[in-house]
Amino acid sequence: MWGCGDFGGGLLTRRTPLFGVVLISQFVGMALALALALVRGETAPLPAIAAVGVLDMAGIGAFLLAIQMGSLAVAAVLSSLYPVTTVILAAAFLRERVTMTHAIGIALAMVAVACIAAGTT
Repeated sequence: MWGCGDFGGGLLTRRTPLFGVVLISQFVGMALALALALVRGETAPLPAIAAVGVLDMAGIGAFLLAIQMGSLAVAAVLSSLYPVTTVILAAAFLRERVTMTHAIGIALAMVAVACIAAGTT
């Protein structure tokens, strides 16, 4: 099930403007999350949720643009490296400790990105 939205969104961007696909997908996700929060009686800080939503929309838009303009295989592999970004952001903003294992993983991920970039035409 995971990835079906990305695959469907990628196909849809071939005949529908990118902004429309991202807007519709985000609206559906927001409606489902809001309904779930109301059912569970949860409240949350709206500015933080809005910021996350905008950043998520930008990320999804960038991914869909990548698979629209290039190879799905390359875009999928590169986007699967998002945990590297999470580790770097956690270290920068939350002062999390980057272990040797993390550092080696980040270095190997960067080597992989360089190899992918060198191999794509």
